[in-house]
Amino acid sequence: KVADHSAVKDLEFEQLKKEQYITYDTDKYDFITILYKIFNTTDLSKIHELFPESTQKGYVEFNNDQATYFHKTYYNSPHLEELLQLYQKFVEEVIAPMMKCDEIIYQKKPTFRVHLPNNIAVGQKHRDGDYQHPIGEINYWMPFTNVEGNNGFYVETEPNKGDYHGINLKY
Repeated sequence: KVADHSAVKDLEFEQLKKEQYITYDTDKYDFITILYKIFNTTDLSKIHELFPESTQKGYVEFNNDQATYFHKTYYNSPHLEELLQLYQKFVEEVIAPMMKCDEIIYQKKPTFRVHLPNNIAVGQKHRDGDYQHPIGEINYWMPFTNVEGNNGFYVETEPNKGDYHGINLKY
């Protein structure tokens, strides 16, 4: 659904900008099985073994952080449409109700990130707001493996607080 931008003002926006953890039914929203099909594996924590060159330092850089072997496999997969249909259902049934409005605007195709040994997931550390993303944008990060230490994500508890910390989660 596409909404008028004025709907953002009706949100409890300050609360939505704060770090939160949500849970969802991984059987009903079975993203991981589709990802297994996309990568022809049953263990995403070892995905780097599908393309050993990917563990070489510098494999992921600023100019290719969405163009690696893994990204090409994901974005060109015949199973991507199945994943996108499930993603749309997830947004409509899990995310949208949290927004407390009738319609939301969301990214049609979610960004895919891979954290590879000896590499970074993105070309450089950043905040989306530094790249002219909309003020009302809210990011959701969904890891499909256990994350801890340096294979995860660093966040602030709220924008510009400066209290960056890693997130540890079990899938």
